[in-house]
Amino acid sequence: MIAMFKKCDKYEHLERTGIFMKERILMVLVLLMLAGCLPKVYFNQSFSSPEKVPVTKDGYIALPNGENFDGSLILETEKMTPKDVAIVKIHGTYLVAADGFRNLWAVFPVSGDKAKVKRVSFLKENETFSNTAFEVSSQTRCVIFRFSAESGARTIFVDKDGDVEEKKCDDD
Repeated sequence: MIAMFKKCDKYEHLERTGIFMKERILMVLVLLMLAGCLPKVYFNQSFSSPEKVPVTKDGYIALPNGENFDGSLILETEKMTPKDVAIVKIHGTYLVAADGFRNLWAVFPVSGDKAKVKRVSFLKENETFSNTAFEVSSQTRCVIFRFSAESGARTIFVDKDGDVEEKKCDDD
């Protein structure tokens, strides 16, 4: 078997190594191009611990990660600016509520710095929330929203689309 190989001089060896190196570089470039064509997977995060976050004087709501968003539409509709709001993120959607609000709000990031806002109404006309608190369900498919209102203490379940279920989460 050794007799089948031709003895190479040092220049021929360098030339063959260069060809193999070019093939390797070309293979890596092709793999990188193919990786760019693969479908992207985006993870929708859920905060496991909902938080109370401050609201600035100009209506921005500070998020726990240091970002903020313009909450002026929410605050104008509620006709108040609380010092803080309860917030939780579930599968990419922020749920926002505060003591004194009449509605629960779902904020859906769309792209870049744009978002859609959905008002979730389920209180009687003159009722407002107090003692608002979010809790993520055991399987994180929905959020448990506990609050008090003039009609008494209540618990509702809200999914990532802002839809309300009075009895339970799909996963509980």
